[in-house]
Amino acid sequence: MARDSKRALLDHLHACRGSDFPVRAELTLAVGKTDPIAVEIHSHRRHRDPEAILSSLLDLTDRKQAEEERRRATMAQAVAEAKDRFIATVSHELRTPLAPIANLLEVVKLSNDLPSHCRPLLDMMERNFWHEVRLVNDLLDTSRITSHRLTLDLHALALHPLLQELAADLERERVEAQVILTLALEAGSDRLRADADRLRQLFGNLLRNALKFTPAGGGMELRTANPQADRLEISVRDTGSGLEPAQLARLFQPFEQAERGYRGGLGLGLAIAKGITEAHGGTLGAHSEGRDQGSTFVVTLPLARPE
Repeated sequence: MARDSKRALLDHLHACRGSDFPVRAELTLAVGKTDPIAVEIHSHRRHRDPEAILSSLLDLTDRKQAEEERRRATMAQAVAEAKDRFIATVSHELRTPLAPIANLLEVVKLSNDLPSHCRPLLDMMERNFWHEVRLVNDLLDTSRITSHRLTLDLHALALHPLLQELAADLERERVEAQVILTLALEAGSDRLRADADRLRQLFGNLLRNALKFTPAGGGMELRTANPQADRLEISVRDTGSGLEPAQLARLFQPFEQAERGYRGGLGLGLAIAKGITEAHGGTLGAHSEGRDQGSTFVVTLPLARPE
């Protein structure tokens, strides 16, 4: 027994001898080379033999572990809430100066006095400006999702035309990256009650994520199907870098981009995609055979009920 524990035990017995009531204390005991264990000791004097003390020990290991887990969970929750507040505050502060910059860019673009050699520079500024806007909006959406404040503007719509529009919007980036995109919109029913803008964001994020991790010469496939009469399944498959099991477990967490190897962005796209999917009453999952084996992301959404 360690010296401190011996001292604590002697103090406990001394207190018991001077008390007419039971006495309790917590000690740390170690026998031999075993790990120390926390125990609770209860002692009281025998009424018939005041010199005799009866003691009982209670192993506190499980209780201490439970208390430590609760403490860690409380700290983790506090850290998460502080991070969410920080993200929300920073996002709003970053968004405030963007409006006057957007107005200034529009004014300069309409100017007839702008030299022709400045036009490419202005186009570059505009592209970077809208990239910054998307980053700030991603931060705001992450804050809304984590705080359950994401709102939807629901309307009846057909998904296939929306997916075709997204594929067309991605064509320039895809051609530059030398990646082939195959559309297999085979679902017999694609009618949803959904927020069109949020669905563009959802599937745009999935398509750009697939493009980002697919090397030149690789391929992507966007497929739809009706696995059940009331469900629409949309899968985005790529022949890119693939995912390890450990990565799959953390894939939809915000800022996961850093864990997969930085390739631009904040790593919020998949977390936002999952939040939008679940807000529509659907599910989003991913699977991969491993590194360099490609990845498949599958969204399942409820079909709109017939009117």
